[in-house]
Amino acid sequence: MIDSNIEIPHRSYKIWITILGADENCNRIWNGENIIKLYNFNLFLPYFTDEEWENFKTVVSLYRSHSYRESDIPNRHGYHATNPSYYGLGYSSVTEFLKRESLSEVKKYLGIWSEDKRFYREYLKDIE
Repeated sequence: MIDSNIEIPHRSYKIWITILGADENCNRIWNGENIIKLYNFNLFLPYFTDEEWENFKTVVSLYRSHSYRESDIPNRHGYHATNPSYYGLGYSSVTEFLKRESLSEVKKYLGIWSEDKRFYREYLKDIE
């Protein structure tokens, strides 16, 4: 889809649908309320007009990469809408989350999980 040497009809529309799971009117087509979260959306910039790109970025900011139950009942790992995992926040690993989030967000996230997750306690010690 991002190989510019291949002619793909309606490329920007196909990218939009694939990543956002919705059409240009935000009608959900697939993937529930989720989007495919990428580190570098700018890979797609050459395939959009300026107006399409601004609209695309706006829609990206409205949706999360993962949604939880509407009831906000924690899943089996203890995560829920008001306490999402790093994956639910759009990161593929806790390391990516730690590298890209602000220090205050990292402290908040790790503080929530430091009581019962030894793995996160180790990261929390290094942040102070």
